[in-house]
Amino acid sequence: MAGQATESAIDQFEYILSVKVVVCKQHQYGLRDLKRHLLEHYGFSRELRDAVMERHAGLDIVRPEDVSLPTERVEQFDCLQEP
Repeated sequence: MAGQATESAIDQFEYILSVKVVVCKQHQYGLRDLKRHLLEHYGFSRELRDAVMERHAGLDIVRPEDVSLPTERVEQFDCLQEP
């Protein structure tokens, strides 16, 4: 059962490699600080927060405001809300 809870918690977040941003699927925006987002918006246990952080550890992540804008048309990211 804990395995399902862990995977469910991890599945709330998506890493978009092409822009190097972690997105919260529930809130539909890129995160500046995953740990802070977990603490402020989710009632996850410490174990679940640690699992989410561990899954994203070592990834090359940039803050959403630091993403370079594309020069060509790109497909919409389904996990993001519309502007």
